[in-house]
Amino acid sequence: MAASSRAQVLDLYRAMLRESKHFSAYNYRTYAVRRIRDAFRENKNVKDPVEIQALVNKAKRDLEIIRRQTQFAGVLWNSLCCSITLNYFFLKKKKKISPELTSAANPPLFVEED
Repeated sequence: MAASSRAQVLDLYRAMLRESKHFSAYNYRTYAVRRIRDAFRENKNVKDPVEIQALVNKAKRDLEIIRRQTQFAGVLWNSLCCSITLNYFFLKKKKKISPELTSAANPPLFVEED
């Protein structure tokens, strides 16, 4: 493997491990780390440049999937926390939630109707 190709693979490996640590769920996080390590160990003896490039391209696609999944989980978590906070505040004050504070993407979890 050429030096630049080796450096590219190591950078990709580190980036995948770093991004997979952003999974909030312990099981997803440990599975991702274990799967990345196993896949790179499994392919460490590949010598064919065409096959190496194919594996690098697949790893890049997988890295983008990991990034999207961790970003989506963060957005979903923030949305859920915001919804719970709004519901708690309005139920504690015994006020109705106005329609502009909720949306189809962020519906209230529970609303006490009068």
